[in-house]
Amino acid sequence: MNKKRILHYLMQTGQWKRSEIRKLLKEGKITVDNILVTSEHYFVKDPKKILVEEKKLELPKEKIYLALNKPAGYSCQKGTSPNVLDLVSEKVFAIGRLDKDTEGLLLLSNDGDYAHSILSPEKKTEKKYLALLRNSISKKEIQTLEQGVQIKLRNTYYLTKPCKITQISQNKITIILTEGKKRQIRKMIKSLGNKVLSLQRTHIGKLTLGNLPLGSYKTLSKQEALSYSKK
Repeated sequence: MNKKRILHYLMQTGQWKRSEIRKLLKEGKITVDNILVTSEHYFVKDPKKILVEEKKLELPKEKIYLALNKPAGYSCQKGTSPNVLDLVSEKVFAIGRLDKDTEGLLLLSNDGDYAHSILSPEKKTEKKYLALLRNSISKKEIQTLEQGVQIKLRNTYYLTKPCKITQISQNKITIILTEGKKRQIRKMIKSLGNKVLSLQRTHIGKLTLGNLPLGSYKTLSKQEALSYSKK
């Protein structure tokens, strides 16, 4: 393998967030071939043994790519139950999140580099959703959403990036985002004084939910998995 910073090496396992790895390094809980590593800029190449909190790190021998039709009621957050990982038999992690009340297309893998390629803001991966609203939505309100609206994120306000919206009926729309803030669509609709009754993600880039039954998943070949970014 080529040289990789320890930060990127551990992130490719998908087991930790960037901030979690930095914390482990700072606390002196990572060794590479019996060398204590505390800097995220430490480079590794073909290590024989990496210990994280005294447990040997096992990199996956085979890359796995799954597409799941997530039902409402399941969480994507580690350590919560019921969890989307309860629905699959493979040892994988969720790429990004759908909030607990949202259904639809969720990708899972054990390939951290693949996850990063989808989640990286620079990639601007399009994600398409179908939303049923409590009240009808006007063309003017759609234009407002498309241009960007202020939503609250923790203790601050954020202006959403431009998006694409198609009106299906008076209270049903599809919306395409290139970002994914927590409960973003629900907060965008709330800014209009309206409410999302149901939300389903149907596309991630070129990958589609198709006729995959709710609660079921299918294995993707690497070529299929990478097709999300094909133009």
